[in-house]
Amino acid sequence: MDLVKELDKKKLVPNSSTFYVLIKAQCVGKNPDRAFQLYKSMAKSNCCLNEDYVKMLILSFLQTNDYDGVSSVFGEMLERPIRPDLVVLSGLCNGFSKVLKYRLVMDLLREIDDECFSHER
Repeated sequence: MDLVKELDKKKLVPNSSTFYVLIKAQCVGKNPDRAFQLYKSMAKSNCCLNEDYVKMLILSFLQTNDYDGVSSVFGEMLERPIRPDLVVLSGLCNGFSKVLKYRLVMDLLREIDDECFSHER
Protein backbone atom coordinates (compact mmCIF):
# COMPACT_ATOMS: atom_id res chain seq x y z
CA MET A 1 0.00 0.00 0.00
CA ASP A 2 1.40 3.39 -0.99
CA LEU A 3 0.60 5.07 2.31
CA VAL A 4 2.30 2.38 4.37
CA LYS A 5 5.35 2.47 2.09
CA GLU A 6 5.55 6.24 2.52
CA LEU A 7 5.57 5.78 6.28
CA ASP A 8 8.28 3.12 5.96
CA LYS A 9 10.42 5.46 3.84
CA LYS A 10 10.21 8.05 6.59
CA LYS A 11 11.11 5.36 9.13
CA LEU A 12 7.74 5.74 10.83
CA VAL A 13 6.11 2.61 12.18
CA PRO A 14 2.32 2.81 12.00
CA ASN A 15 0.39 1.79 15.10
CA SER A 16 -3.32 1.05 15.57
CA SER A 17 -4.19 4.75 15.81
CA THR A 18 -2.32 5.57 12.60
CA PHE A 19 -4.05 2.76 10.75
CA TYR A 20 -7.43 3.83 12.10
CA VAL A 21 -6.98 7.37 10.77
CA LEU A 22 -5.71 6.14 7.39
CA ILE A 23 -8.54 3.62 7.01
CA LYS A 24 -11.15 6.17 8.11
CA ALA A 25 -9.81 8.71 5.59
CA GLN A 26 -10.07 6.19 2.78
CA CYS A 27 -13.61 5.22 3.80
CA VAL A 28 -14.71 8.85 3.98
CA GLY A 29 -13.11 9.43 0.58
CA LYS A 30 -15.16 6.49 -0.77
CA ASN A 31 -12.07 4.37 -1.41
CA PRO A 32 -13.04 1.17 0.40
CA ASP A 33 -10.64 -0.95 -1.66
CA ARG A 34 -7.68 1.12 -0.46
CA ALA A 35 -9.08 1.05 3.07
CA PHE A 36 -9.30 -2.75 2.94
CA GLN A 37 -5.69 -2.95 1.73
CA LEU A 38 -4.69 -0.83 4.71
CA TYR A 39 -6.66 -3.17 6.96
CA LYS A 40 -4.71 -6.12 5.54
CA SER A 41 -1.43 -4.24 6.09
CA MET A 42 -2.55 -3.59 9.62
CA ALA A 43 -3.18 -7.30 10.17
CA LYS A 44 0.31 -8.10 8.87
CA SER A 45 1.75 -5.53 11.28
CA ASN A 46 0.11 -7.39 14.19
CA CYS A 47 -1.84 -4.32 15.22
CA CYS A 48 -5.01 -4.80 17.22
CA LEU A 49 -7.96 -5.45 14.91
CA ASN A 50 -11.46 -4.99 16.26
CA GLU A 51 -15.06 -4.60 15.21
CA ASP A 52 -14.68 -0.84 14.66
CA TYR A 53 -12.41 -1.40 11.66
CA VAL A 54 -14.65 -4.11 10.21
CA LYS A 55 -17.77 -2.00 10.71
CA MET A 56 -16.15 1.00 9.05
CA LEU A 57 -15.05 -1.10 6.05
CA ILE A 58 -18.36 -2.91 5.60
CA LEU A 59 -20.38 0.31 5.78
CA SER A 60 -17.97 1.96 3.33
CA PHE A 61 -18.33 -0.88 0.81
CA LEU A 62 -22.12 -0.79 1.24
CA GLN A 63 -22.13 2.97 0.48
CA THR A 64 -20.37 2.31 -2.81
CA ASN A 65 -22.57 -0.72 -3.60
CA ASP A 66 -19.49 -2.97 -3.77
CA TYR A 67 -20.98 -6.23 -2.53
CA ASP A 68 -17.93 -8.28 -3.49
CA GLY A 69 -15.91 -6.02 -1.20
CA VAL A 70 -18.52 -6.45 1.53
CA SER A 71 -18.25 -10.22 1.15
CA SER A 72 -14.46 -10.06 1.39
CA VAL A 73 -14.54 -8.03 4.60
CA PHE A 74 -17.28 -10.22 6.06
CA GLY A 75 -15.20 -13.33 5.29
CA GLU A 76 -12.16 -11.72 6.88
CA MET A 77 -14.24 -10.89 9.94
CA LEU A 78 -15.44 -14.46 10.31
CA GLU A 79 -11.82 -15.70 10.30
CA ARG A 80 -11.15 -13.59 13.38
CA PRO A 81 -12.92 -13.50 16.73
CA ILE A 82 -14.81 -10.39 15.63
CA ARG A 83 -18.60 -10.44 15.84
CA PRO A 84 -20.71 -7.95 13.89
CA ASP A 85 -23.09 -5.67 15.74
CA LEU A 86 -26.70 -5.12 14.72
CA VAL A 87 -25.88 -2.08 12.58
CA VAL A 88 -23.49 -4.13 10.47
CA LEU A 89 -25.80 -7.15 10.29
CA SER A 90 -28.80 -5.07 9.22
CA GLY A 91 -26.66 -3.19 6.69
CA LEU A 92 -25.46 -6.50 5.29
CA CYS A 93 -29.01 -7.86 5.05
CA ASN A 94 -30.20 -4.72 3.29
CA GLY A 95 -27.23 -4.65 0.91
CA PHE A 96 -27.32 -8.31 0.00
CA SER A 97 -31.09 -8.27 -0.54
CA LYS A 98 -30.58 -5.49 -3.12
CA VAL A 99 -28.41 -7.79 -5.20
CA LEU A 100 -30.61 -10.84 -4.68
CA LYS A 101 -28.21 -12.74 -2.42
CA TYR A 102 -31.08 -14.15 -0.41
CA ARG A 103 -29.18 -17.15 0.95
CA LEU A 104 -26.67 -14.77 2.56
CA VAL A 105 -29.53 -12.67 3.92
CA MET A 106 -31.11 -15.73 5.51
CA ASP A 107 -27.79 -16.71 7.09
CA LEU A 108 -27.40 -13.19 8.46
CA LEU A 109 -30.94 -13.16 9.80
CA ARG A 110 -30.19 -16.41 11.64
CA GLU A 111 -27.08 -14.74 13.07
CA ILE A 112 -29.16 -11.77 14.22
CA ASP A 113 -31.72 -14.10 15.75
CA ASP A 114 -29.03 -16.03 17.59
CA GLU A 115 -27.26 -12.85 18.70
CA CYS A 116 -30.35 -10.98 19.90
CA PHE A 117 -32.86 -13.55 20.98
CA SER A 118 -30.87 -16.57 22.16
CA HIS A 119 -31.15 -15.40 25.79
CA GLU A 120 -34.96 -15.51 25.54
CA ARG A 121 -35.04 -19.19 24.68
